[in-house]
Amino acid sequence: MKKVIWKFRLNLMEEQILLLPFGAEVLTVQMQGGVIVLWAVVSPAAAKVQWRFFIIGTGNDFIRLGTYIGTVQQPPYVWHVFMAPIEGNFKT
Repeated sequence: MKKVIWKFRLNLMEEQILLLPFGAEVLTVQMQGGVIVLWAVVSPAAAKVQWRFFIIGTGNDFIRLGTYIGTVQQPPYVWHVFMAPIEGNFKT
């Protein structure tokens, strides 16, 4: 299956859901033009599945939910990004 790199914009909110092709491999998360952006290797033809993303600011209380994928800086703020599968999305 053909692979490409796609870019996904993350809104600066504590929790959000994005659709990514099944099997997506996150490469990095960075600031681009004042926006938090995630890049991932994907198979465009793969079925899309929902992932939950969490953006937590340094010093804020939180319960760790998901896998850490990166930290971005937006002076004077520092944001930490986590992602977690949504149950029921990955049935074959």
